[in-house]
Amino acid sequence: MMKLALGCVQFGLAYGVTNKMGQVPLTEIEKILACAKQVGINTLDTAAAYGNSEQILGQLALTNSFDIVTKIPTLSNGDTQSIHEIVTESLAKLNVQCLKALMFHNADDLLTSNGSLYYQGAKQFKADQTIAQLGISVYHVQQLSTLLNQFSFDIVQLPANWLDQRFLTTKLLNQLSNKHIEVHARSLFLQGILIQPFEELPDYFLPFKAWIMAFHALCQRCNCQPLTLALALIHLHPMIDKAVVGCCSLQQLEEIIEHYQKAEQLTHQYHELLTRVGANIASDEQELINPSLWSI
Repeated sequence: MMKLALGCVQFGLAYGVTNKMGQVPLTEIEKILACAKQVGINTLDTAAAYGNSEQILGQLALTNSFDIVTKIPTLSNGDTQSIHEIVTESLAKLNVQCLKALMFHNADDLLTSNGSLYYQGAKQFKADQTIAQLGISVYHVQQLSTLLNQFSFDIVQLPANWLDQRFLTTKLLNQLSNKHIEVHARSLFLQGILIQPFEELPDYFLPFKAWIMAFHALCQRCNCQPLTLALALIHLHPMIDKAVVGCCSLQQLEEIIEHYQKAEQLTHQYHELLTRVGANIASDEQELINPSLWSI
């Protein structure tokens, strides 16, 4: 089963600290989607906050060949626009009648005084069969743990990469699996810093050189390229159902697919080494593993 999902943030924004290509042109998006469909990638991940990503996807006939996941933007207690209006607008932009999943982009919205109202508003779309799954995008382990005790979800998106293994080393993945909650991992390449040569990274990352070079040292021990090792993480953790990866060109997607297949072989060949040494690469430094804190 293909565990890759296509992240669409670059379709609507010039996103990522290592992205030198900017927002993806429409003609290139069509090529990317055609390739994704051909290799069995069946899920597109977008959001109302991803610039005009939803609108662009809605213009393309190919979009109908995929399951679409979108997200409700950050809400405030004084928000005049209802959940119903927000989701209806997303459906119109995407030019679809229904969605695979709807997520709260800022899961903390559910922890506000209006959290229950927000949840019920979104849940109504599931009752109407407009969405198949309702879920959250989370950033912190405690955030997910708290929300699981208060609400029921069908799908959770969380960050996971070799430097950020917080969700992979707790019992939360088992808890999600036991509750039959689908798990989507994002930030597998940590906005590309894991697959770039260290000397090409912004000076901001100099204090974190030890962790990044430990990742590259593991690449050398496994005799593989960084992209292969980055993707191996999803094969190493069977409870990850999908890994959301973004690309800026057809060539980049083709490289990801090639290394995804190599990563599966790598995981079989070096399973013990990846499990043992890989755990030591993980960092708790929020300024490294949380891109929203990067000063670049």
